[in-house]
Amino acid sequence: MPGQVIPDGNRGLWIPTPGFEGRTPSRMLRYSGGHLEFAALPATPGKVLYLNAVAAVPGTRRAIGAGVTYWGTNPIGAHQSAVILAYGSPGW
Repeated sequence: MPGQVIPDGNRGLWIPTPGFEGRTPSRMLRYSGGHLEFAALPATPGKVLYLNAVAAVPGTRRAIGAGVTYWGTNPIGAHQSAVILAYGSPGW
């Protein structure tokens, strides 16, 4: 996902960052008012969250992300669960 940046609907930006070689989770950065900070993403103990894509919902302050979770001890492709995240709802 490098290079994928979306508006937050409030003059800021969401910047997803991929995990490292499938072993570390994706992270979400938010740029607003000249500041860059990490935003909390939901976490499940022992699992890695990997975001594949994010998109802004036009005309709103909402964003949607799609990806997978998998056990940190397994390679990508083993025992995955699909996830959909929505900014503006509980948990993101």
